[in-house]
This record gives sequence, C-alpha cells and structure tokens, in this order.
Amino acid sequence: DALRTPGLELRESAALALADLGRAEGATLLIARLERREAIEETLLALGKLKVPEAIPALRAVASKRFSPGLRRSLALGALAALGDEASLESLRRGLRAFFPAKRAITAHAIAAFRIQALRPDVEDAAKHRLPKALAQSILEELDASADSHQDASASMR
Repeated sequence: DALRTPGLELRESAALALADLGRAEGATLLIARLERREAIEETLLALGKLKVPEAIPALRAVASKRFSPGLRRSLALGALAALGDEASLESLRRGLRAFFPAKRAITAHAIAAFRIQALRPDVEDAAKHRLPKALAQSILEELDASADSHQDASASMR
C-alpha cells in the first residue's frame, strides 16, 4: 500500500491521488503536509474536497495568515466554507465585493473549486455589479454541474 511506503513524497502523492478520488485515508498525511507548508495550494484543494473536520485547525492557520498570497487564503477559506464554517462563507462573500478585481477573481476561483452552493446568490449578484460576466458564468456552470451530479447520485440511491 503506497500510504505505508518508506518515502514521504510517495506517501503524500498517494494521499493526493486518493483525495482526488474522494477517499480520505491519507488525510492525516495531507494535514501534516499543509502544516509543513509544502505544496500548499494543491493540499488545500485536496483537503477541502475531502471535507475532513480534522483539517479545520490547519485550514484556519492558513486562512488567518494576513500576508500570505491571496489564492492561498481564499482556498483555505473555501475549504473551511465547504466544511460549513459560517465565518469563512462571510469572508468569501466579502471577497466577491472587494474593490480589487484580482481579489474578486481569486475568491471566485475558490468558490468554483469547492462548488460552494451557499454562495450562488452572491455570485449571481456579483455578476451584475463587479465580477466579469464570463467569470461569473463559468462559476455558475460549475455550481450547476455540481448540483446536477448531486441530484444524479441521489436519484441512483433511491
């Protein structure tokens, strides 16, 4: 099993691959990787998609660093929002209303990456006022695809 091999890099690669499949067996390795500040964006995406509550302290640590790159903070906030963190949802809402266009675009990327349905009305509103229409349309399509796949999975379970 690749998660038990001697090489840390191989174990972490296996954990990322499993996370991509929605499997959380390697989440502990990913949390440690995030704490070591290695491949942060990739690790944030993986942990956010897994939605493992054990990652919350490490995600909060990244999100709370005021002078870290905007993408990094937005992905950490997105991962926390995917776990239902209300404060992170509010931070992402503020990001969509930011004065700087780059901040709005980075926030939008995090919303799309984690398919945060709760922010759909905010994306629709931002599309009318602040967010480039093509970017807003892309995010809304991603949210629609997410909602459709969730409905398909629910229907197949019946």
